[in-house]
Amino acid sequence: MSAILEHRSTTTERDVEHVVAGLVTDGTLQPAQADVLLRALHPVLAGGPAVEHVGIRTGLRRHAAEIAGYLGAAFVALSAVVFLSQTWESYSLPTQASLLAGIAILTGLIAEVVLRGRSTSVEGRQTRRRLAGTLMVASGVTAGMAVGVLLDDPQVATLIGLAPLTAFIVCGGGYLMAPTAIGQLGLLAAAVATVLSTAQATSQENLVVGGLVVMGIGAAWAALERRGLLRERTLALAIAALTSLAGAQIVLGGAEGSTAGRVLAYLLTALVAAACLAGYASRQAWPLLATGVLATAVVVPEVLSEWLADSIGLPGLLLASGLTLLAASLVGLRFGRRPHAAP
Repeated sequence: MSAILEHRSTTTERDVEHVVAGLVTDGTLQPAQADVLLRALHPVLAGGPAVEHVGIRTGLRRHAAEIAGYLGAAFVALSAVVFLSQTWESYSLPTQASLLAGIAILTGLIAEVVLRGRSTSVEGRQTRRRLAGTLMVASGVTAGMAVGVLLDDPQVATLIGLAPLTAFIVCGGGYLMAPTAIGQLGLLAAAVATVLSTAQATSQENLVVGGLVVMGIGAAWAALERRGLLRERTLALAIAALTSLAGAQIVLGGAEGSTAGRVLAYLLTALVAAACLAGYASRQAWPLLATGVLATAVVVPEVLSEWLADSIGLPGLLLASGLTLLAASLVGLRFGRRPHAAP
């Protein structure tokens, strides 16, 4: 800061934004924090080329442009849907797939153009990144639909998992190009859809295997977050925890009629609860605490209902469930009093 004060006559907006952009890239600052920092430095740089575009008026213009971009893309997509819906059934399957593939490619190219556009501010680059990331998710969804159309045949029904897998690959490339929260959610949705659609296309019994794979997705998400490969780290932790919990419950749904399968699901749910609470003890990340408490509140009534419902009856089951929720709440409050540490 002292160096900036000493050289304010020669320090330009581009110099400061170059440094701040580097801090955003390496994860030291969040985009919103970068914007606050630039606003705070505005009086210091008043003697040099003005940083007026970090003001409120220009910020509003930038957000308006971003919203206009989203709305424009939505209306273009809607017009294409309306147009194609009128003649869609008259097209052959290869033609339908080609049209969808063309839309996916065009959307991806637009995302590339948006991302490579010139922006002189950190917030401007972040806006372009968010818009490009959203477009790449749309491109991935459309590409998956194109493959799904080609696989709309009973003879290749077992390959239907290739459709969400295609979406996953495209969304993954989009996330590498422009990491965003919606890109991460698109990756998750495509990964889970790939697992579940493949399981359902083969046999209902594979839901147990599918649930285990979904839990594996959650574990992989946690590992990627731990290594810093996912930019939105709080969201990544929430995805990892909730996906693992959902996987355990999918195992329970697929184990209907099997006592061993249900016991496995209960153990897995309890494992998720323990892992999340232990993780919160070291990371102090609220998604871990919330999921740990939720998993505890889910698994205890399930276990009681499995083995004690006949002996304690409905009132006893409700009482035990309520006590479990209170205990989970107390655990959450106890953890919550601990000082928060950076992840």
